[in-house]
Amino acid sequence: MIIMRTVGVADLLKGFNSITADQAPFAVAKALTMTVRDARAKVTEHIKRDFDNPTTFTQNAMAFSPANKQELKSSVFVKEIQGAYLFEQIKGGVRGFKKFEEKFGFNEVALPGWGAKRNQFGNMSKAEIMRIAANLKDANKGKTYFRSESKHNPNVTVVYQRSKETAKLIPDLIFVDKATYQKRFMFQEVAEKTINNNLSKNMQLAWHEAMKSRR
Repeated sequence: MIIMRTVGVADLLKGFNSITADQAPFAVAKALTMTVRDARAKVTEHIKRDFDNPTTFTQNAMAFSPANKQELKSSVFVKEIQGAYLFEQIKGGVRGFKKFEEKFGFNEVALPGWGAKRNQFGNMSKAEIMRIAANLKDANKGKTYFRSESKHNPNVTVVYQRSKETAKLIPDLIFVDKATYQKRFMFQEVAEKTINNNLSKNMQLAWHEAMKSRR
């Protein structure tokens, strides 16, 4: 979360005369709110441009809280749910263990294999993952999926799908000790740059509007 806060409001108001001073908190609050709204829009553009076909849910990851005359503070931030999986993209590093991976019974990170069924955004749906997990637990013979060590690396576990047409084994899920992400979501950098570029301009616009509305 990036927060903008004005400090020393009393000192700020010394620069205004008695006629205009009452409009200063309104103008400052409006300028802060306009600026974090700009930052949210700019970061959202970054998500759409730099992520590979992001879902609508991911595109809507950004939010902001407005300032008001009583509390001259505003912020722009990633929503909590999206932040749970975007954190690694912001910081880089090793991805944490996800809850759905518990369904497979061992503490390893699951990655899609080349045969995985993916949606329009390139991801495996929760329904597909649950279907595979349920099939693995089915004790009946002739199951579609089974778990085995990789043919190429005995230290890697793979969930294979048995092709009904060719009887070939298709890797749907690959389990590894860890998955490392490169930093690519420049949330802080983009937001701070937008704030630095827009705050002064927005302050002038907000002040002009405050003066027009003064009675």
